[in-house]
Amino acid sequence: MIKNLQINISVKALFFALALLIFSACKKSNDGDSTVAASITVNVDGKAKKFDRGASAITLVYNSEQSATTITGTADDGAILSITISGKLVTGKTYSNTAAQNIDKPVIMYSIGDVSYYSYFSGLQTFGSVTITSATETSVKGTFDCDMLEYIPGLGNNIGKGKKNMTNGKFSVKLTSQSAQ
Repeated sequence: MIKNLQINISVKALFFALALLIFSACKKSNDGDSTVAASITVNVDGKAKKFDRGASAITLVYNSEQSATTITGTADDGAILSITISGKLVTGKTYSNTAAQNIDKPVIMYSIGDVSYYSYFSGLQTFGSVTITSATETSVKGTFDCDMLEYIPGLGNNIGKGKKNMTNGKFSVKLTSQSAQ
C-alpha cells in the first residue's frame, strides 16, 4: 500500500508539474470568453485567501476519451493552489474523494514555500470535493472544500504532520485546451 501511495502521489505531482510547464509555454490568444474575471478564493484554516495571480485553467487532451483539467492560481505571498480533475468537466457534477471511481476523485494541491499539501492520498481517507457550476469551452466556474495532508518526498509514507483545511472555495477562470500529443 505504501508503494502504491508513493507512486500515486508521484504520478499526480508529475502531472501537475507537466500541466504547469505546458500551460506556461502555451501561446496566449484573445479567442474565447474575454468577460471571465479570473478569480480563485478560499478560506485556508479559516483565513480568506485569493489566488488571482495567473488564475486560469487548462485541459490537456490525451485522446477523444481521456483528458484532465488543472485550475491554478498564485496568491500574493507566492502560495500556489491547483485543482486537477480527470475526464470531461460536467456542469452540476461534484467530484469527491469518496467517489467509487478514481476518475471522479479530484486532487487539490496547496504549496507555500517548500511545503506542499494534498487533498487526496490513495488508501487514506481525506475529504475533498469540487463542484463544477458552469463549464464551457472557454471558462469554468465552481466551488470546492477539502482537508489536506502535508506531503514530504522521501519520508516513509510521504505524509508529514502538517494539515490544512480549505472551506468556501470558489473559482471562475478562463479555460484553454491543449493536446498532450
